[in-house]
Amino acid sequence: MATRIATPDDLPRITELLAELRERDVVVSSIEQQFLAILGDPGRTVIVVTHDEQVVGLAVLNLVYKLPKVECRLDEVIVSNDARGHGYGRELVEACETWAWEQSADVMEFTSRPSRETANALYQKLGFEIRHTNVYVKVREL
Repeated sequence: MATRIATPDDLPRITELLAELRERDVVVSSIEQQFLAILGDPGRTVIVVTHDEQVVGLAVLNLVYKLPKVECRLDEVIVSNDARGHGYGRELVEACETWAWEQSADVMEFTSRPSRETANALYQKLGFEIRHTNVYVKVREL
């Protein structure tokens, strides 16, 4: 088990993991431009966790500059269905924390569906607290 920053070679496997999370197909070409932009931005990254050099999980991290703090937002935190329950999630989240603190983030935050009970239990075990808030979203009309 190891963690590292993702590379362009990881894109096909990352696409598969995103499809698992979203429960629908994800095409490499639909995320390639954004993925490469993330890798080229010092305020953003993708961390992967591997088993025998095979990517089994990932997280996208984005620094958000607010006044007066810097937040690290975790998005797309995923561990493959086949790899769950073996410590990969813990390893991944701890690597995310290390990256965030190295970037001088003051706080880390993310959302997780309530139905992801095992993941939510892990986050709480790792010291994350639920922040009770209203989340609003508006989708751009095409």
